[in-house]
Amino acid sequence: MGEGLIRQKFQDEGLSQWRVASAGTQAKPGIAASEFSVLEMQDRGIDISNHSAQATTLGLLKTSDLILVMTHTHHAFVRSQAPRIAHRVRMFSELIGSPYDVADPYRMPRHAYAACAQELEYFVENGWQRLVDWTVTQGTQPVARVSPSAIWRKSQQRRNNPNASKS
Repeated sequence: MGEGLIRQKFQDEGLSQWRVASAGTQAKPGIAASEFSVLEMQDRGIDISNHSAQATTLGLLKTSDLILVMTHTHHAFVRSQAPRIAHRVRMFSELIGSPYDVADPYRMPRHAYAACAQELEYFVENGWQRLVDWTVTQGTQPVARVSPSAIWRKSQQRRNNPNASKS
């Protein structure tokens, strides 16, 4: 859901060149988004019906400029897997300035998905400038979201731009 919300915000802000992708610390590759996730995003005009899960990998972490995670456990996991990029790991809730865990609605009733989607939507809307500032600090553009760990990767455009600053 977070991937869909961020992707939509990128489009709304005219940043469609920024790519968004998600992966999970315990994801089973190839699994579709849950029915309730799809329905919650449909209610917001966002189509995630083609989503396919992928696992968070060391390679994905190392090539990421900003990594947003949903929980303190995910934060610790990512930092332990890739200590050299620990400075790129942030709590999703830090978008609004307060680091706390976001409840995972997996296998819960629809109302849990609705609450999670509403919370993520609030973060994206109210923390957008902070997200942009974080990516500017890294000297790159966000391009991939990993859920529960959100990962922003350098855009292909930036990689091909010899004048772009190095991270």
